[in-house]
Amino acid sequence: MSEAVTVTVAWIIKPEFADKLVESLRGMFAETRRRKGFRSIRLLRSAADPNQFLLVEEWDDAEDFQSYARFRADTGDTAALLAMTASPPQLAVWSLNPLAAAASA
Repeated sequence: MSEAVTVTVAWIIKPEFADKLVESLRGMFAETRRRKGFRSIRLLRSAADPNQFLLVEEWDDAEDFQSYARFRADTGDTAALLAMTASPPQLAVWSLNPLAAAASA
């Protein structure tokens, strides 16, 4: 079995599209939840810059995420999101297993 992954996508959005990005992604989440290997997804907004966002996703493995990414590209969703960006998003795939961790008691 492949290793589970966390995917992060850091976005800088044109100011006039910040609210539309949130609305668009919220609308996509229902379909995202139904994709093979999906575990969770969260959209975070920077406390310092309202035009910076971080999408954090968890998938059973990288192949499931890649299949999902192809699906979004094929539907035109990726192109629509990219049109809202001020710079190319920064995507990274991480092992879900932390090398070190802590939590409150």
